[in-house]
Amino acid sequence: MSATAAVTDQLQRMFAPSSIAIVGGSERSPWTKTLLENLVAGGFDGAVHIVNRRGENVFGRPSVTSLADIAEPPDVAILLISASHVLNAVRDAVAVGVNNFIVLGAGFGEAGADGKALEAELRDYCRSHGVLALGPNNLGFVNFSGGVYAYGLGIPEARSGGISLVSQSGALAFNLMRYFPTRSVGLDHVISVGNEAVVDAAACIEYLIDVPTTRVICLYIHAIRDPERFAAACRRAATVGKPVIVFKAGYGEQSARAAVAHTGGLVGDDRVIDAVLRQEGAIRTTSVEDLVATAVLFEGYGELPGIRAAVLTGAGSACEMFTDRADRLGIEVPMISDDTARALRDAGLPAFATAQNPLDVTGAITIDQPEALGEIERILANDPAVDILIVQGIELGNPFNPDRRALAEEFLRLRNSVSKPVLAIADLGANADPADLALREELGTPPVLESIDRALPALKAMDEWSRRRRQIVASALRAPERSRDPLELLAAAGEWSEATAREVIAVHGFPLAPAVLASSPEEAENAAARFGGRLVAKICSPDILHKTEMGGVLLNLLGADEARSAYEVLLSRAREHHPHARIEGVLVGPMVEPGVELIAGVTRDQSWGLVLAVGLGGVWVEVLKDVALRRLPIAREDVLDMLAELKASELLDGARGLPVVDRGAVADAVVALSDAAWELRDRGLITMEVNPLVVRGSSVQGLDALVEFEAVNK
Repeated sequence: MSATAAVTDQLQRMFAPSSIAIVGGSERSPWTKTLLENLVAGGFDGAVHIVNRRGENVFGRPSVTSLADIAEPPDVAILLISASHVLNAVRDAVAVGVNNFIVLGAGFGEAGADGKALEAELRDYCRSHGVLALGPNNLGFVNFSGGVYAYGLGIPEARSGGISLVSQSGALAFNLMRYFPTRSVGLDHVISVGNEAVVDAAACIEYLIDVPTTRVICLYIHAIRDPERFAAACRRAATVGKPVIVFKAGYGEQSARAAVAHTGGLVGDDRVIDAVLRQEGAIRTTSVEDLVATAVLFEGYGELPGIRAAVLTGAGSACEMFTDRADRLGIEVPMISDDTARALRDAGLPAFATAQNPLDVTGAITIDQPEALGEIERILANDPAVDILIVQGIELGNPFNPDRRALAEEFLRLRNSVSKPVLAIADLGANADPADLALREELGTPPVLESIDRALPALKAMDEWSRRRRQIVASALRAPERSRDPLELLAAAGEWSEATAREVIAVHGFPLAPAVLASSPEEAENAAARFGGRLVAKICSPDILHKTEMGGVLLNLLGADEARSAYEVLLSRAREHHPHARIEGVLVGPMVEPGVELIAGVTRDQSWGLVLAVGLGGVWVEVLKDVALRRLPIAREDVLDMLAELKASELLDGARGLPVVDRGAVADAVVALSDAAWELRDRGLITMEVNPLVVRGSSVQGLDALVEFEAVNK
C-alpha cells in the first residue's frame, strides 16, 4: 500500500469512526456540550467516551480518567485541552493505540513564535509516529451521509447530498452548511482543516475521491501547504470525474497579508496558483457565492454534453441580460432553425412573440395557454444546434401562475421527455421561497440556479473543466526524461553564456536564429561573409547575462568591415563595464525579418517549482505583462491553451498584414524549451528564457537566449 493510500485508509477511520473519545470533556466546556448534542443529532450509534481527569459525570454521561481505561482504543480522539498540553495528550493516546486526533484548540501557528513552535513539535511527532491530527485551530468535521457530526458549532438542518466541503476556516464552513440547503442541494462531508499541521486539504481531496457519496469537492483555502501533493490530488479528482472547485483567498498584497495573519501560512504567487489549478483540472472561483453556484450546477445536473443553450423565458429583459452575459463569457447562444421556428408557431407561440433564441414566450402563455408551454419547451430543446435547454424565471414561484405544483410537475415531465439536460435559473440570487424549497424537496426536482449572473459563469466553468478533464484522461502528461551527452557536459559548467544556452536549447529542437561565435575580428569578418546582408552582433560572456545595459548589442551591421569594428567595440565596452568578466567572443548572426514577437521562459517558483510563461514579448513584455503560466512538465495542448488565454491572442491571427501565426509551430518550439528546462530541474536552474521569439506564419525563431542558475552552482 502506498503512503497516500495508507493515509486515505486512516482518514476513513477518522471521518467514519465506530468510536470517539472526547479528551478534556467537562460540563464547564461549551465545546463538550455542543459536540455531544451534535453526535446525538447526527444519529451516531458508536461508542462515545469522555475523558475527564476527575472522573466526574459530564452531562449525564460517565467519564474515565484516562484513555487507558477504555477497553478498545477509539478510532478518533477529540482534544479539548489547551495548546501547551496537546502534545503530551497525543503521546499518552498513542501509547494506548490511538492514531487519529482532532485538535480544536487555538494557540498554535496563528499565535506567534511560541505557537509556531508548539505546532512544529506536534507535526514532527505525528509524522514520526504515523498518526494523523486534524487542525489545530479548527472546528472538526461533519459526515452527513455517515451520521457523524463531530463539529464544535451547532449543526443546522441539512439533507445529505453529494457536495463535500474542505475549509481552512471553520466559521465559514459553518455558514456554508446553513447556505447550501437554501439552494436545494445536500452536503456529504464538511471538514474544517484549520492550520493543517498534519492533515491538509490535499489529503482530504484524496480521501473524498474514494468516498462514493461525494460527487463534488469544494475548497476554501488561504494557503497550499504541499503544492506537489495538492496538484496531484486535483489531477486525480479530474481523472475520475469529481470536480474540485476552489475559492482561494489572497489575490493581492492586502488580502495575502490578511490570509497569513489568519492561518500562519504562506501565500504563493497568485497568478501561478491560478494557472496550476486550471492545468490540474480544478475550477477556481472568485467568490464564495460563485463557489456555491458552481457546486450546485455540478451536483444538480452532472457533467453536461455542452453548453450551447436554448433559453426560454417570460421576459424580454431576461433575453437581453442572458445574451449580454453570454457574450462576455464566450458562451454560444445558437440561432434556432427555420423548422424549429415554424414548429413553435404551430404549438401556440403568440404572433407578437419572436421565434428566436433566447425565446420570450411572454406572460400570455402562462396566463392564457399554460398547456402549450410544455410543447414549446420540448420543441426548443430538440433543435439540433442546442446542447441544453435553460428555463429562466417562469417555473417555480411564477408570479403569473400561483399553481406551484402544476408548474413543478410540468418541469419534471419536460426533463423526462427530452434527451437533453434541462436547467432552471431563477430571476435573482435572493434566497429561494420556502414554499418552493419544500415542493422541490417533496417532488425531487433539481435545484434552481440562483440567477443569470451566477449561473452563466458556473456553466462556463463546467465547460472549461470538461474540456480539460478530457485532455487529462485522453493522454498521459508528457514528462521528458531524456539524457544527452552534450547536455551532461554543458550542465557541469554551472555558468552559461548565451552561446552555451543556445547550444543546449538547440539540442532539444528549439528553433533559434542562426549565429556564429566569433573569437577574433577575423572570425567576425568571416561570419559577415557567410550570412551576408544586415547583421547583429552581441557580446558573449557567462558573466554578462544582461547585455543591453552596457551597450552589448549592435544592430544593422553591413559587411565585413562593420562586423570587425563591432567585434572590437563590444570587447572594449565589456572590458570597461565588466573588467573581470570572462569573454568568449561575439555572437554574429543575420538580422531577422520582423514578425509577431513572443516570449517563452521558465522560472523557478518557490512553491511550485519550474513554471513556464508564454506571452507577448520583445519590448512589450514589461509594459503589457500579457503572459499565460503553466507548471512544468507540460504538453503541446497546454501551450495551445496558453496562447488562447492571452489578451493579445487575436494578434496571432494576422496583425498589421503579418501572416497568421502557426500556433502549432509555436507550441512545438515552447515544448522543446520546456524539455530543456525540465532536464535541468535538479541542477539549480532558476531561469531559461528566449525573448523575443519572432514568428511569421510557420517560421519560428528565437533571437536572445538566457539561462541562469542558483548562486550555489556558480
